[in-house]
Amino acid sequence: VILYTDINGKKIFAKNRDRMYKPNIQIIHEIKNGIELVYIKDLGTGWIEGFNENGIAFVNSTLNMKDSKSIKYKKKKKNITQNKKNKIYNALTTNHNSKILYDIIEKPKNTNEILEGNTLISLNNKIYHIENDIYNNFNIRKINKPSVFSNHSKYLHHLGYTKGKKGLSSFFREKLTQKKISYKNRVKNNKEIYEYILNNVLNNCQYNIDPRLHAYRDEMIVRENIP
Repeated sequence: VILYTDINGKKIFAKNRDRMYKPNIQIIHEIKNGIELVYIKDLGTGWIEGFNENGIAFVNSTLNMKDSKSIKYKKKKKNITQNKKNKIYNALTTNHNSKILYDIIEKPKNTNEILEGNTLISLNNKIYHIENDIYNNFNIRKINKPSVFSNHSKYLHHLGYTKGKKGLSSFFREKLTQKKISYKNRVKNNKEIYEYILNNVLNNCQYNIDPRLHAYRDEMIVRENIP
């Protein structure tokens, strides 16, 4: 689940990452090309998401799932999964903001360098959503209101989890999180905003709903917190 919302005039990106394994992640703070940036990096896959001092930010939820039956797609997916390098790092370290969207959607010379899935981008004080696949077919839209995206496509055909229990999970995780960020709140400072998003939106368990259907998908935590 990834989301964008606005609280007290502050643009907020947030994400829940629910891997079945324990990922090896680093939080990296550095200066590259004279630009200060902070990002998370999955050391297993090389995946990066983060932001820089110029207000450019990225969060992403994958659509590179197992629903597709195409042998050609599966071979391409395996190659991408093993070798992929995403485009986010290059975007965070560029001094040419006007080129960022173009570079993101342009088909790369290095075919392993991609950006796929649902991606929220903060650029020039505007919010954009890009939905694209591993072949770089894409749909890009400007976002003007709080929005949530999960692991299914909205604009391209049958990407991610669209069927069965996994499709139901992706749909409900998006809808339940959207409902949470639509509530009016009274948070004031950055600490309160962080705690509100963490505890009331992303990690809020609803006890009468299957754990796989809300953003924090941990059955044991749900059971432990049932009154």
